[in-house]
Amino acid sequence: MKSEPRTEMAQQIRSLLDERLSGLSARIREWLEESHARAGSLTEIIEEARRETLLVSPDMMSAAPAGTVGGAGDLASFAQEVEASADQVAILGRLVDGAARHSSRVVLFLVRNEAFVGWFARGLRGDLNPRKISLPASGDSVLCRALADCRPLAETATGNAANTGLAGQLGAETVGTMLAAPLWVRDRVAAVLYADAPAGAASWSPDVIRVMVSLAALSLEAIPARSKFPRPVIETPASFQPEMPSPQPAPSPTAAAQETVEAEPDVDPEEVRAHEEAKRFARLLVSEIVLYNEKDIEEGRRSKDLYERLKEDIDRSRQMYLQRVAQGLTNGPDYFRQELVRSLAAGDESALNLPWD
Repeated sequence: MKSEPRTEMAQQIRSLLDERLSGLSARIREWLEESHARAGSLTEIIEEARRETLLVSPDMMSAAPAGTVGGAGDLASFAQEVEASADQVAILGRLVDGAARHSSRVVLFLVRNEAFVGWFARGLRGDLNPRKISLPASGDSVLCRALADCRPLAETATGNAANTGLAGQLGAETVGTMLAAPLWVRDRVAAVLYADAPAGAASWSPDVIRVMVSLAALSLEAIPARSKFPRPVIETPASFQPEMPSPQPAPSPTAAAQETVEAEPDVDPEEVRAHEEAKRFARLLVSEIVLYNEKDIEEGRRSKDLYERLKEDIDRSRQMYLQRVAQGLTNGPDYFRQELVRSLAAGDESALNLPWD
């Protein structure tokens, strides 16, 4: 039976969390409204693909190249993967892996300071490091025009000198068709996915990749809402019968009593939930810093001045963490600091050089 002070503390924690979260509700509604509008476009794309699939005869299906008719099944798997991803980094990694199943080469470019900065890639030559690739965001290449028009574009490499140059910079000798698809997240294009394939490649499915990009963008926008409304735990169906362990000798009465005490700790579930929420929010905040500051992070780890380089981002994220979570956990650990050490500094706390204890 819980004591009254403990119940009052749980109520105070819940009240503080509700108060801090209410300030984000309006922004989340705006994001969801924008996501709903883009979801309508995505639904049209999927319906068009479904109608085209229904027009394919059984003979054509058996002779179709890999990755065409089977695209719908792969999209379903991809949707489950991104839905289960916990943060931006995981979602974008899934996107690159998924697009690589339907093309020969994939490069995900982040849009920073009027430039395309490589991040993840599949299919590049071994001597090409995607994170060393930086291209201007202005020009006539398919990448630049997809960013300027904020829509996916598929073009041939030979029909445009800028596209031919782009293919060469990415180490391709021959490219048939190339695709550039922007990821519009919140109020801007955060990244552009590039994919290509030689002429006649069996794995080339640009329409499938376009849908994957739309799904990934919607999932990125949904992350703030997920942190506020975590998915409930699904109970195991009654019909499910797990494999029973082999019988063990019965414990002595003393051991059984000890196990009973250990199995029933006096833990407030609301307090546990508050700690888990704090951990999730800290991971979300730090993952966003990591996503947009790869170069500064690499240099900051070497120079051990991460905070000095990323002061604005770290201070802003820390303030959000304090406002939303930490006041309800006055005696709890600083999960934001822990996540900075783990993800931003790769475990080396001395590389952060934080001004606060």
